[in-house]
Amino acid sequence: MMWLQKEQNIRKIFRIGIIIKWIFASLQLIGGILLLIISQNTITKWVILLTQEELIEDSRDYIATHLLQLGTHFSLSTKLIIALYLVSHGIIKFYLLYGLWKNKLHAYPLSAVVFFLFLVYQLYRYQFSYSALLLVLSMFDVIYIYLILHEYRLLKKSKSNTK
Repeated sequence: MMWLQKEQNIRKIFRIGIIIKWIFASLQLIGGILLLIISQNTITKWVILLTQEELIEDSRDYIATHLLQLGTHFSLSTKLIIALYLVSHGIIKFYLLYGLWKNKLHAYPLSAVVFFLFLVYQLYRYQFSYSALLLVLSMFDVIYIYLILHEYRLLKKSKSNTK
């Protein structure tokens, strides 16, 4: 009985994880589409507007100076690459998460592999940015990959028992 309660809790966490990942996929998709729509000139103006007050207070502010540098040196090809990356990432995640939500057996191993590849890329990017956010997202992905594989084993077992 205790085992069943534990499995139900794991299943709830797995479902919540799908919802959280759907939210992130939505943000990636929206961000990518906005990058495709918004002109470089507008992006530069927004970055200047966002950093202006902070730079008046402290002209050496680390985040503001780097954000300003990024915004003013944002090439059309960089914008396109980032936009396509975000849109493709979002679409791939939506497809995989839909399969997981609907308990499609093929979606589990495919999702585990794809999320693992995303994880490897995040850890690669960490070498250049040392972003704590990337580490947190990576830890979340490790846990989620474990949950995917756990759910896959249970689903596969239950499907083989019903045959």
